[in-house]
Amino acid sequence: MIGDKKGFTLIETMVAVGLFGVVIASASGIFASSLSTQGRSLQLKRVQEEVRFISEFLQKEARQGVRNFQNACPSIVDKEVFKLISLEEVRFQNSRGECVGYRLSGTVLERSVNDGSTWDNLSSPDVLITQVRFLLVGITNPVLDYSITAESFRKGRVSGVSLNVKSNVSPRAY
Repeated sequence: MIGDKKGFTLIETMVAVGLFGVVIASASGIFASSLSTQGRSLQLKRVQEEVRFISEFLQKEARQGVRNFQNACPSIVDKEVFKLISLEEVRFQNSRGECVGYRLSGTVLERSVNDGSTWDNLSSPDVLITQVRFLLVGITNPVLDYSITAESFRKGRVSGVSLNVKSNVSPRAY
C-alpha cells in the first residue's frame, strides 16, 4: 500500500526548500548590487551636473572677458585679461565691466564681484570641490586652462564618486 500514497517525501521537500533558498539568495544579491550601482550612478550624475554648471558659468564669463582698460580690477595690470592670484584663484574683468574672481575655499568654489570684497558660493553643499587649478597660457592671446576635481557628499560622508574635468577658455576680444 505504500505505492498508493500520493505526496512528497521528506527528502524531496528538503531539496526543494534548499533550491528555493539558493534562488532567493542569488536574486537578493543581484537586487542589492543593482541598487548600489544605481546609487553610484545617481551620485556621479549629481557630480557631473555640478561640475558642468560651474564650468559653463566660468567659461561664459571668461570668454566674454575684456582687457582691463578702465582699471576696474585693481589687482589686474593694465591691458591684461586674466590675473592668476594663485593656482586656486583667478580674476578678470567681465563684459559688464565688473572685476570677478573665482577661488577654491575649503571644499567650495566661490565667485566674487568687485575685486574680492565679497565671495559667494558657486558650488552646492552636496558636492565637494576638492581641487581647482588655474593656469594661464600665452600673453598676447591668453588662454585660461583649469581643472576641477569634485566628489559626491551625501548624508555627512564622502561617497567615493569622484570626477576630474579639465578645460580651457580664451576671451573673444581678440
